[in-house]
Amino acid sequence: MFRHIHPTDSPRLLAFKHAAGRAEACALPQAIQGASARFPAVTYAGIALSPRAWQSCWVVSDGGRILAVVRAGPRSGPLAWEIRDLYVHRAHVHGSAEVLEDLAIPAGKSGARRIFLRLPQGSPLYDQARSAGYMAAGSETVYRTASAADAAGKLGTPDIRASLRPRTSLDDDALFRLYCASTPVALRLRRGQDVSEWIDASENPGARTMEWVLDGDDGRVMAFLRTADLRAGRYFLISWSRDMKEDASGLVASALASTRGNQAAVTVVPTYDEGLAGLVEDIGFEPVQTYDVLAKILTVPVMETGRAVAAVG
Repeated sequence: MFRHIHPTDSPRLLAFKHAAGRAEACALPQAIQGASARFPAVTYAGIALSPRAWQSCWVVSDGGRILAVVRAGPRSGPLAWEIRDLYVHRAHVHGSAEVLEDLAIPAGKSGARRIFLRLPQGSPLYDQARSAGYMAAGSETVYRTASAADAAGKLGTPDIRASLRPRTSLDDDALFRLYCASTPVALRLRRGQDVSEWIDASENPGARTMEWVLDGDDGRVMAFLRTADLRAGRYFLISWSRDMKEDASGLVASALASTRGNQAAVTVVPTYDEGLAGLVEDIGFEPVQTYDVLAKILTVPVMETGRAVAAVG
């Protein structure tokens, strides 16, 4: 039975803790930290007792036994949901498709058009997700270096902070065009096809972020940079147009600027962005974990129009 978590589940959660492995899915903040956590029974007992938190958490139960626990909800807006935690009973791994499929009901009722799922590459749940209607939407690798300052020193390129300006809401359309120009079309079709879907599907690293854009000579937005200082170190995300005169080294230098000598740095690079991956590897970043991103599309756009007769008056 797929249902919301309930206060009476607390003793069952303790039993589930010993039968569940590490988290099978994660959102961006957990991916950046780099380690999948074991099931935190106390945390979920608190969620079960919270009048608001339990609404974003579901369990699959069979009699008095919990087989799976999933926590999900909107990313940055109602059009895109994400699975933040997914723990599965070791004996129920091959029945996980039911959990992932049933989640579409509350997501669809809330107005979501897509559900996103991030799995460590090689996860046994990948095939289960595919059978539940989740389609491959690309892969990405988390890169980390122990010293942001050392990495910046290896660049041999000055930062371009003076050429960057803060992002504003007026940049949304231009940034969406940058996203379309830098992302393979097959992935765009599964990740979002208009500005609203793209904005709602954007991920937050879990802290206050700084965002900048780089304008080209022709007025187009040529690059986007997001940074945040987290426990894992200086996080940054870069999107850049292949029409830029230079490579992304100046953007990476800007992302690493003003870091402390002992501060680490971490970034997430899509697999298709081989240029950026090669650049960060050259300055000492090491791959930590590669993730597969999947998306379940809950709505189908109408591609054709038809004539109809309507009474007037």
